[in-house]
Amino acid sequence: MILINGLKNHNEFYTDLYLSDVLEQDLRGVLDSWREEKERTGRRSPWEEIRFAGRLF
Repeated sequence: MILINGLKNHNEFYTDLYLSDVLEQDLRGVLDSWREEKERTGRRSPWEEIRFAGRLF
């Protein structure tokens, strides 16, 4: 199950079904490709880049 903390559903734009089930499936391919690229190249993933950038401030 994907954690969606911080995601606001303004005016119920997305259904609860989409947010609870479908969104994870939609994002799975992107997240997997980021993990594979990190393993292959050793570069930081996008979420690690954001975390690192936050330390600078």
